[in-house]
Amino acid sequence: MSHDTHVPPPGLLDELAEADARFERATASTTDDDVDGSLKDHGLPVHPLVPQGYLAIGCASTTRPVAEGEDRRACRWSGSDKTERGLHA
Repeated sequence: MSHDTHVPPPGLLDELAEADARFERATASTTDDDVDGSLKDHGLPVHPLVPQGYLAIGCASTTRPVAEGEDRRACRWSGSDKTERGLHA
């Protein structure tokens, strides 16, 4: 029996696409203040890399601290012309 091919259950891809769209709509208007407030409201600590300037985390080889005055996502894909968005599994 070959396991090279996987066919998802009927409707799964549509469900995943809708979930992705809901996530994008929910996060599109989220601000830094929203995130900070949520951390405080839920008693969560700030990630230890944030004070070191890592405001967004990507691949280890292309992530660097954000320099003063840079956009908070400038640290992603540093040194390349690649851009990205969204969550990846």
